[in-house]
Amino acid sequence: MTGHDPVITIRGLSFRYPPSISGRAGFALRTISLSIDPGEFVVVTGHSGSGKSTLARCLNGLIPHATRGTMDGRVVAAGLDTREHDVPDFARTVGLVFQDPAYQIVTSDVESEIAFALEAQNLPEEEIQTRIETTVSLLRIGHLLGRTTADLSWGERQRVAIASVLAARPKVLVMDEPFSGIDPPAAAELAGLLHDLKKETGITIVIFEHRTTWLHAIADRWIAMQDGTVVSDTRPAAGGDAFGKPGPAATRFQLGRREIPAIHPAPVLSLRNVTYTYPGQKGPALSKVSLDFYPGELAVITGPNGSGKTTLLKHCNGLLVPDGGVVLLGTSPLAGKTVAEAARTVGLLGQHADHQLFEDTIAGEVSFGPRNLGKIGSILDEAVQTAIHMCSLSHIDPATPPLGLSGGEKQRVALAGILSMETPVVVLDEPTFGLDPGLKHSLSSLLRTLCAGKKCVILATHDEEFAESCGDRFIRIAGGRIAGDYRRVTETHDNSHSPGEWVIPAGGGDPGVP
Repeated sequence: MTGHDPVITIRGLSFRYPPSISGRAGFALRTISLSIDPGEFVVVTGHSGSGKSTLARCLNGLIPHATRGTMDGRVVAAGLDTREHDVPDFARTVGLVFQDPAYQIVTSDVESEIAFALEAQNLPEEEIQTRIETTVSLLRIGHLLGRTTADLSWGERQRVAIASVLAARPKVLVMDEPFSGIDPPAAAELAGLLHDLKKETGITIVIFEHRTTWLHAIADRWIAMQDGTVVSDTRPAAGGDAFGKPGPAATRFQLGRREIPAIHPAPVLSLRNVTYTYPGQKGPALSKVSLDFYPGELAVITGPNGSGKTTLLKHCNGLLVPDGGVVLLGTSPLAGKTVAEAARTVGLLGQHADHQLFEDTIAGEVSFGPRNLGKIGSILDEAVQTAIHMCSLSHIDPATPPLGLSGGEKQRVALAGILSMETPVVVLDEPTFGLDPGLKHSLSSLLRTLCAGKKCVILATHDEEFAESCGDRFIRIAGGRIAGDYRRVTETHDNSHSPGEWVIPAGGGDPGVP
């Protein structure tokens, strides 16, 4: 404890979304009371749908002023009561970085983005420039000045979002799942940056997060939520382990022991010398990439932010057309197919699930794809219900608007919309975004089941633990080129390989999980 008055005080806080938004009866938050002292580094954990993001929105006035629902109780941040002060009043008190930083970037270049909130406060130009320089130095993002925000990677976009919040010099920094969209090196760097930020500025930091690996050494308070309530609130001894660090059974998934099929002689999807350069960029995002993907395999694409993973996936269904080389569906060039024809073979779940949700209800969202493929009647109904069940959404009213759901629930609705199309190839970009450990485990099992049914699953992820739980092929990409391609061996006739050993195809690099 600091001995000062709390910077945040919550008393008897409850919140209920309208049923038309949440799809569930009852409260998202239930009679929460707690306080946070100046300078604390607090981590709030809990399963998807436990109320974490709802609580985060209560800290800066988004609830009750910008979110439909009914709020009871009181939240006071740095002396400002959220019932009496609107969201703009909290810009200099509580800075919130959203789960998806793309949603709070409003300008076209990095410097303008950092300056945006300062200009809204009518600060003198000299003061604005001083704050930009100070914040850029603090976050070590000077190399991003002059860049357009549209060209930033996820991790870079997140740094800019943090900078735009910190430039206003809030007393509290709130972050909603900041580790969910970045690779392990970037996550370790972000954790170090947050540690330095607290040490150098004394700012209070509150992080709502599933992935807590990088926070155990730096957080000094852990709060666990379940069903809208606080079920644990602890302050570990300095240097000690946090309550929230679960044991191996909770954090590590046992490798699924499914038989990896022999490679079929005919790939279902192929890339041949694919090269692609984004307009306005000097170098290629992909350079002479050649890969074959087969029925029944689960291929994991790994690599750092900006390495070309998403660009590769977007070539798999024609969202991007290569500058050189060719993409084949079976033996037919993808370039010669219509969007509808390609959609019968390849289903793609993008990195931003919200960008794929546009129907008014869950049922409408999940049925959209198969309806457009010509499915009707009982065949359509069965495809939709099966996908909803597979994605653990049966407990939510199918008439619920998807955009009112939690981040993890939106992700599962978008995935259900892909699975309902029953394509032979399923492509997933960061599919664990917003999912808690239990849901990741369920997704891992689901993907292994799909592969057992001879579907080809291709996914890009930073989540090494998840990749290990389900992948049988690992493709490492760096600088737009294939840096390694490995297959896990589970069974051989000559017993020359033990279960889980890595075998390198011709042209591969050093063995190991990337």
